[in-house]
This record gives sequence, C-alpha cells and structure tokens, in this order.
Amino acid sequence: MSAMFSWRRFTCVLCPVILVMIAAAVYATVPTFADPPVGSWTGKLDDGTVVTLTAMADGVFHLEGRSTAAVVGTWTWSSASPVTGILWVEPLDASKQAPTAFNVTWLAPDRIEFSDGHWVIVLRHML
Repeated sequence: MSAMFSWRRFTCVLCPVILVMIAAAVYATVPTFADPPVGSWTGKLDDGTVVTLTAMADGVFHLEGRSTAAVVGTWTWSSASPVTGILWVEPLDASKQAPTAFNVTWLAPDRIEFSDGHWVIVLRHML
C-alpha cells in the first residue's frame, strides 16, 4: 500500500513540473518585439494600384505605387509590441518629401498591414 502512495505522490509532483516546463518552452518562443519587415512586399490599394515596398537589411528603403512619387531613402525600425512597429523613413531628397512614419502590423509571417494614417494596405512578402 505504501508503494502505491509513493507512486501517486511522485505523479502529483511530476505532472506540475512537466506543465511548467512546457509553458516555459512555449513562452520562450513568443517574440518580445516585432521584427522589421525586411525584404520586398507587394499589395493592391482599393483602386487597384499595385504598391511595392522594399526595405533592405542595409537600411535602403523604396516605396512605389502610391498616388505620390516613389519614396527612396533610408529606414529605421521601432518595435511597439510583438506584432507591431513603426517604420521611420527618411527620404534621400528631403526637399521634395518629408520624413514619414509608417505603421506596420504583422498578420502572418508572409503578410503585413502597412499604413501611414491616410491609407491601409495588406502586403505579401515576395520570395
């Protein structure tokens, strides 16, 4: 009878320990901050205009397809949460275009919502 009691006690201690270890492993894989949307992305505005965004790892930025002229410049990233951040863009020709902050929300590993406060577009990562 005492051997059975020890087995129960062992099981009662082991199960919570295993659950804590699983929870720690799952929590460790959740990102604390969102990664910047490095690469090339494409999508369509409501009017059918194709928008292409390229944010290179070396800081080069290119946005084409909006009603205004293409934006070429450099970018920096400020993460706001595990799935959102702000892409700060400094155009090369500051006399024609002002610096802009774009809101980025990760919807999936290959899809982001990209906006500047006036328009919102869902972009897909181009492989």
